[in-house]
Amino acid sequence: MGTGSPCSVQRNLWEPYKLLLFHAEAGWGPLDMFGGLLQGYVQSLFDEGVVNNQFSQIQTLKSMEQPDIVVQLIDTYFVDVEIILSELTSYSDFPNVDFSKLALLADKVKEKSSCIGAEHVRLACDELIQASDQMHKQKYEFSLQLASANLKSLFDEISEEEKSPTRLACSDEDYRKILYDVVLLLSHCHLQSFFRALSFTKNEFTRTRKKLEAYARMEHKIIRLESRQRR
Repeated sequence: MGTGSPCSVQRNLWEPYKLLLFHAEAGWGPLDMFGGLLQGYVQSLFDEGVVNNQFSQIQTLKSMEQPDIVVQLIDTYFVDVEIILSELTSYSDFPNVDFSKLALLADKVKEKSSCIGAEHVRLACDELIQASDQMHKQKYEFSLQLASANLKSLFDEISEEEKSPTRLACSDEDYRKILYDVVLLLSHCHLQSFFRALSFTKNEFTRTRKKLEAYARMEHKIIRLESRQRR
C-alpha cells in the first residue's frame, strides 16, 4: 500500500494545524479547539473502520465524576490483549499444541475488542479462531482415526487386495506411515494459516493501539483543560 507523494503527506501533517488556526481565528478557546480536533479524529477512525458504534457507546460513559473513564477502559484493553497475544504466541511454540485452547484465547481477544469497539482487531480474530479450530479438528480426527476399529478394517481390506496382480507391496506399517505423512503435510498447511492469522491479528492490534493512543493523548489534554476551567 502506497504512502502517497511527499506533498500529500505534508498536506496531511498540516491539516490539524490549519484546523487549529481556523478555530483560533473564529475566537474558539483552547478547550473548544481541542474538542473539535478530537471529534474530527474520532470521525476519521470511524471512516477508516478502525472503530465501530460500540466505541461511541464507550464515549458516553465519560462524566464529571469519571472524566477519564474512556481512557482507563482503553488502557485496560491494551494490557489485556497484550497478555493474551503473548500467551497465544507462547502456546503456539509448544511441541504438542492444544489448538482448542488457542481458539479460546483468540475468542477472548475478539470479545474484548468487541467491548471496546475495536473493529479491525475484532474482524482479524475471526480468521485466527477459524485457523485454530481447523487445527484442533484435524488433530482430533486423526487421533480418532488411528484409534478406531474402522482404520483396522481399512487395512484388512487393503490386505485382501494383495491377491490382485496390480497391488503394491505395502505393509500395514507402510500405509500407516503414508497416512501419517499426509496428515503432517496437512498440519503444516493449517499451521502456516494459523501463524499468518496470528501475525495479522497482532499487526491490526498494533495499528489500532497507535490510533487509540493518539485519541487518549487528546482526551487527556481536554481533561486537563476542563479541570483548569472549573477552578
